[in-house]
Amino acid sequence: MRELLKQILGIGMIVLLASCGKDVDIFEPAVLESGNIDLFFQEAETAPVQFTWDATEEMTIKLPSKGQIIIPANAFIHENGEAVSGMVQTNIIEITNKAKLLGNRQSTTAEGMLVNAISTLRLDVLQNGQPLQLGNGVTIRVQVVDEEHGSNLKLFVGDDSEGFINWQEAQNDEFPIRPMEIFDEETNTFLRGVEYTASSLGWLQCGSYLKDETEMGIANVCVELPLGFSTKNTVAYLVFRNYNTAVSLDDFNTEITPTACGDHFLSGYWADLIVIAQEGDDGGYFFAREFLAISENLTINIVPERASLSDIMLALEGL
Repeated sequence: MRELLKQILGIGMIVLLASCGKDVDIFEPAVLESGNIDLFFQEAETAPVQFTWDATEEMTIKLPSKGQIIIPANAFIHENGEAVSGMVQTNIIEITNKAKLLGNRQSTTAEGMLVNAISTLRLDVLQNGQPLQLGNGVTIRVQVVDEEHGSNLKLFVGDDSEGFINWQEAQNDEFPIRPMEIFDEETNTFLRGVEYTASSLGWLQCGSYLKDETEMGIANVCVELPLGFSTKNTVAYLVFRNYNTAVSLDDFNTEITPTACGDHFLSGYWADLIVIAQEGDDGGYFFAREFLAISENLTINIVPERASLSDIMLALEGL
């Protein structure tokens, strides 16, 4: 009888433990075994806007942001220096907010300093598929809407020959950036803006350096990620609140714990830490967003969660 009672109690304990186990959430960390983050950027990048006109005539190109580019007549030359005539085509990518900065894999830094970018453009001009250049002494005028422009705006030119954009401050003393009013045909009103002059095509950016207003010094920021997250399938960005400033954490170390780091950030500023990862050929994604105050030697541990591409893009639009 006692043996039978022991057996019944034993079975009851097993059933009780099994039923309790159903109510316990078992944490399963995100682990990536493959993936290619380039697939995300192929989906998220801004499609170029195209215009065609006769190169012997002046051209005013209206930008989606209500600004415009003014190109003089006979502005272009071929690579061999020969003047261009006939029809030409321009491809323009305009980046106006933080979502587009991230979607186009942009970092707003120049010569080691953070930049608050009010306008970022890529302007290419082609004839029969061949890239053209501005002739010697020729400049174009770019007018962009900016309701809160300051007095310390500068022009930056980008070199992407190494696979990433290296921004350098342009020597543009002869044609300083100036405030102006831009007419908006939709509302029949004038909008505050600025005009800058450029002597080259390609990547152009207008903005101002972020100041060390807090006087709290320079900081390093790192994010620790689960196993399998790497520079091949993951990108991490620090996106500043109240500024059109975004910087990728490019220093990726996967020897022990996957860690992405960046340096020369300004302590005391508020920012969102964004992590996006792509998994496998099926288009699966992981996403994380963490709000933080930048401080010296800051390290954040993040476990991204599965998310759809549409949800990620919606989250980026809210930055």
